[in-house]
This record gives sequence, C-alpha cells and structure tokens, in this order.
Amino acid sequence: MLCVFCEHDASAVRSVEYIIPEALGNKEHVLRRGIVCDGCNNYFASKIEEPVLSSIHFQNLRGRQEIANKRGNIPFQYGISRRLAFRLPSGLRKMRENL
Repeated sequence: MLCVFCEHDASAVRSVEYIIPEALGNKEHVLRRGIVCDGCNNYFASKIEEPVLSSIHFQNLRGRQEIANKRGNIPFQYGISRRLAFRLPSGLRKMRENL
C-alpha cells in the first residue's frame, strides 16, 4: 500500500497515524498501519503537531480541560496578571480577583 501523502511504499510501517493527536486526548481515532509511512508520520508529529500543541494557547486549553498527553502529563496553564506573567498549576480553575 502507498502512503497517502508521499506515495512511497508504506506496507512495512511500524507506527499508526492518529487522526486527532494523542496529546488532545485521542485514544481511538487512528488510521490502520500502511496508510501513512513512518517518514510522513514522524514529519507531521515533529514539524506540525509539536509546535502547535506546545503553543501557549493549546497548553492553556489542555490545562483547563485537564487533557493529559500520552505520558499522562497535564500542561501548566499560563496566565497574565496586571504586573507580570506567571504560570498557573494545572487544575487551578479560577484566578483571585486581586491578581
């Protein structure tokens, strides 16, 4: 079978492609082996998914929703006070009024 992206042989792949990244809580929606080659799978993981998912916006979203990555970690939430930027530990839902 050919890779749907680069059209190289993908019959001997070792990994599966997650349609929605695992870091967003996906455990079920995967493409079967042979649809995406390992090279394209690794490219999308390192060049597209990682920069997007490591952005402050996605980290705050995952922290507020308590979505763990595949290692079970929930990212810190970032917040801004009137005077300085600070990191909120995951699970903290409300900021105090005087911050």
